[in-house]
Amino acid sequence: MYLIDYHTHSHNSFDGYITVDKIASRAVERGIRELCVTDHYECSDLRTPMAYDFEKSEAEIHEARERYGDKIKLLYGAELGQMHFEPELCKLLCARTKLDFVIGSMHNLKNDLDLYFVEFNEENTKPLFEEYLSELYALASTADYDVLGHITYPLRYIKRDGQWVDIKDYADNIDEILKAVIERGRGIEVNTSGLSGQLGDTMPPYDVIKRYRELGGEIITVGSDAHKRVHVGAGIEEAMGMLIRAGFQYITTFEQRKPSFVKIEE
Repeated sequence: MYLIDYHTHSHNSFDGYITVDKIASRAVERGIRELCVTDHYECSDLRTPMAYDFEKSEAEIHEARERYGDKIKLLYGAELGQMHFEPELCKLLCARTKLDFVIGSMHNLKNDLDLYFVEFNEENTKPLFEEYLSELYALASTADYDVLGHITYPLRYIKRDGQWVDIKDYADNIDEILKAVIERGRGIEVNTSGLSGQLGDTMPPYDVIKRYRELGGEIITVGSDAHKRVHVGAGIEEAMGMLIRAGFQYITTFEQRKPSFVKIEE
């Protein structure tokens, strides 16, 4: 099985704890064939500085390539939050860097904090989830991303707070997002970080992955969303199995933001 981890965070992310070297060494231990470091850049965040040191991140990736290049393919990416809020800023960032891969994610609603800081309750859960899906559609249909990140992101915190929404009730909204992704020649990721937490599932879950394939979706990556060494590569094999069950034969890899397709089972 061709294992990739295309969503990891080093200490160059505001919430990361590990060097690129430690991410790479752990990925090698876990048999990952391709690794992409995708440090955060939040295009609208009221809590944290928007910028991180791109040059330092790129330098660490270059050093790790020198050390581990014969064992793993190491790519330079970024996770850009709320891209559609600041399209010109994102365009400038992508132009001034040598990114191989861009995840477009929604962490914050407009003029608000990361959903991590929200206290979900019976009154606000459905309205906030609906607003999230609306903004995610705007991102999906306009921004310059390669894959859309963890598209059921709020569910992690909704469940944490003892609430729930049934995403089957939002099938039309999710179809709208998936169709926008497919029509623009972009993709989605399967984020495995929810498997080990309270959510107990990937983001998105299997039914959405299968629906994406039914609609004609082909571009898909898998990522652990690791912020600590222990989480690098976690859940990747399980997610690959889900892709196979959903009808995917190929995983997508990127270099200089150009997709390639690699057989999942060699």
